[in-house]
Amino acid sequence: MRKIFINIVIVMIVLVGAGLFYQSTQQGTDVAKFPAPGKYYDVDGIRMHLDCRGNGSPVLIIESGLGGGSSGWSLVHDALASETRVCAYDRPGMDWSAPVHRVADSTEVSNRLFKLLTVAGVGGPKILLGMSAGGIYVREYYKNHPGDITGMVLIDS
Repeated sequence: MRKIFINIVIVMIVLVGAGLFYQSTQQGTDVAKFPAPGKYYDVDGIRMHLDCRGNGSPVLIIESGLGGGSSGWSLVHDALASETRVCAYDRPGMDWSAPVHRVADSTEVSNRLFKLLTVAGVGGPKILLGMSAGGIYVREYYKNHPGDITGMVLIDS
């Protein structure tokens, strides 16, 4: 029985190792095939992706749901950008932003978005759009940084 248990543990370790190797090699391939459509900015030592398109005011800031990033808005991003400036970003660990390997609460997410927009020079009046759990983040953003927010759109939040 002990020998069977040891063999099962060894097989599991080999499978996990193979999965980690596959993930790391394929991640490089994916980045080469699908480059980020926006720009990268350093926020508190984290490489974050921000994709701003269009011109006009107010600036629409898109906050995705819990497991999503900016790519989830690809079908509407350009359509919205034909009306005004639209910025979608990736929270750490989503799409093109680097991971932080821990869970962030809504205050941390909203403060990080504020810093990202500041570093990227995205100023002026803003409308926050939050989908699903993103609605929690944009409400927290407004609570902590209400200065230039002119409106909010909550989708399935």
